[in-house]
Amino acid sequence: ENRMGCALGVCLGCVCKVQMPDGGFEYQRVCTEGPVFNAEDVIW
Repeated sequence: ENRMGCALGVCLGCVCKVQMPDGGFEYQRVCTEGPVFNAEDVIW
């Protein structure tokens, strides 16, 4: 675990790449869309 820069989603320091259902991907913020993601959806 690490500290988040702002915990509000404005600094974009906590983004992770996530697979979308349509086959594409998007960056989601851990502090607002997470912190829990399905491991199959995260693009490591």
